Amino acid sequence: MAMYDVVVHLCLCDSGKGVFRLESVSRKLCLSADSSGLSLTSCEPPSAALLWKWMSRHRLYNLGTNRCLGINATKLLQPDVGIFECDVSLPTMWWRCGGSMLYGVMNNKLAVVDSKVVVKRAALHQWRIYGAAGEGPCAYPYEDIHTLQGNSRGMTCSIPFKYKNKWFWDCTSESREDRHLWCATTNHYDQDEKWGFCPSPVSGCNEFWESHPELNACYQFNLYSILTWSQALTSCQAQGGSLLSITQSSEQSYIKGIPTLKCLCKKNQQCGVFNSTQGSWQSLSCESALPYICKKATKYNNWQYKETICPGGWLDHNGFCYQYLDEKSSWDGSSSACKALEAELVSVHSLCQQELLLKLLSNGSDSKVWIGLHKKDKLSSVQWSDGSPVTFTSWYSQEPSHSHGAKRICVKGQINKGLTCPESDSSCVQAEMGWRRKDTWCYKITDQEQTFEDAVKGYYCKSPLVTIESRFEQAFLNSLISEKGGSESQSYWTALQDQNRTGEYRWLTQNGSSIPLTYTNWNRHQPVSGGGCVLMSGGQALGHWEVKNCHAFKALAVCKQEVSGNRDTLMPVPHLDLNAPCPTGWESRKDLSHCYKVVQRILMHRSWTEAQFFCRALGADLASFHHYEDQAFVKKLLSMMFQRLVYTFWGFIHCCSQVNPSVMLTKAACDQKYIVNISII
Repeated sequence: MAMYDVVVHLCLCDSGKGVFRLESVSRKLCLSADSSGLSLTSCEPPSAALLWKWMSRHRLYNLGTNRCLGINATKLLQPDVGIFECDVSLPTMWWRCGGSMLYGVMNNKLAVVDSKVVVKRAALHQWRIYGAAGEGPCAYPYEDIHTLQGNSRGMTCSIPFKYKNKWFWDCTSESREDRHLWCATTNHYDQDEKWGFCPSPVSGCNEFWESHPELNACYQFNLYSILTWSQALTSCQAQGGSLLSITQSSEQSYIKGIPTLKCLCKKNQQCGVFNSTQGSWQSLSCESALPYICKKATKYNNWQYKETICPGGWLDHNGFCYQYLDEKSSWDGSSSACKALEAELVSVHSLCQQELLLKLLSNGSDSKVWIGLHKKDKLSSVQWSDGSPVTFTSWYSQEPSHSHGAKRICVKGQINKGLTCPESDSSCVQAEMGWRRKDTWCYKITDQEQTFEDAVKGYYCKSPLVTIESRFEQAFLNSLISEKGGSESQSYWTALQDQNRTGEYRWLTQNGSSIPLTYTNWNRHQPVSGGGCVLMSGGQALGHWEVKNCHAFKALAVCKQEVSGNRDTLMPVPHLDLNAPCPTGWESRKDLSHCYKVVQRILMHRSWTEAQFFCRALGADLASFHHYEDQAFVKKLLSMMFQRLVYTFWGFIHCCSQVNPSVMLTKAACDQKYIVNISII
């Protein structure tokens, strides 16, 4: 019993552990478990019997009983639900969420009938996390933990796991004098003895990292772990670092000199690989499993605003002076022309500079210009002509490749390694009250938490809530949030909402109308449900979007208005002829703005990138859905193609989308497998 007291203390004080109480929405009672089974009891006072946590393999674990929620499906007409040992094969313990409902095997839903906890297929019982402002049961999902060192080659923790005949629902320092957290990678450590250390954020370089003072960085060489690119990135980020980036030749030499660093490499794929044998960078499918290297900086250069005055004909921006020369020349000729002006071809070190250059080019007749990035014959890497390190790149698809003559941009001033740059501007309304300007817009973060309903009414800010149109604007907002603290406990409302509960999120304007979503920055596992409102998170997932309850959850807010006054942030909507016909072999209907083509290749598998090339060769792109009606149409199209039967295709079915007439589609970030499993009902 004393152990339960300790567990309750840890769980209720640390929401980061993902522990929660599961409340029945209609009964306003919480799910409890003990030796006699499941029941509904008062949610207060908290006790271990009321505490639940999502575990690996979609299991739901009760901290009071150290058992998992499961369904005994041997009774087909009325399966039993109860609490079972987490390592048994039957009953089935796999659960998923659908809005506020919990689904188990054979589509059975967790429900309450006559005060008894049961599972029923026809049930529509809703659950929520107690005290979490209307959050659904999957608001605190389990995150895979990829181990370090040990003897499991980077395998994920098996949570919960049994050690010395005791179940552990998180990483533990049990039996370790150094107090390092570890976990088992199978259910039973005493039986299999498979384990690894759990990654955790630490400042500086501890024994899991190798320090290199000259490079101002720590490195972690996970040469015996086998992870995909996204898994490796998650592992590095969990330790306060990121995957290896090589920004200077001395760093390249250091990495190349690691004697045991080897990997398998292929060409023409999506993710970056370092080939230690050749000392070169190559590409590989992001789903390929390889060893990985983490990197963590030991010194950070914080951005500082610099007032800048430039000569006539130059554009000033934060310590730089820029000039656009409207005459064609070779790269060498362009470089010489800049040097004649006591300048250099431009080097780009941040999204802020990238956006500035795009605006500088917007008035030119040709969008192709020379920049200072180049590669000398005897060097294996590109470099900036002004000698600054290559810390930022923005390659176009399928680049780098050979280039031809173009116009040029020159830069004059000191080299800046800055981040995205928020600036104070007196032309913003009430500049002294915390407004910041970017382009023709002003932004402000409120200092009072409120629900979305109150925030959209303008209680603390008379301007509309922010709409986010591009990654440049998102980067600006990230820096603005970071400047205000951006802690893990803070979040910030935007104007994004699913008003119709269809899963289609649109920007809500001040006059009550809505405009479509053209850019997204969802956090992992988001959006979790329909009908919610969207905020930006702080902390490690800074700026990423999450869905919260509009009526109960409280957060700060970001307001946005035009420099000229308080007006709706309406984005231009292109004119579409919805009656324009689709090409032969493409499908649509009169109220849709796109044409669709489904391509099925059972015997020919395509990766996501290959499928994208295929669609673009047709003058289209892989399908993206901005409206619920588009998604419903494609689902119906697939159902008709496959005779409304249930199929699971272990092949690649991809859908091309062609605008009707031409409108650019957004391309969602993708980290999918070569073979995609699609169920069509």
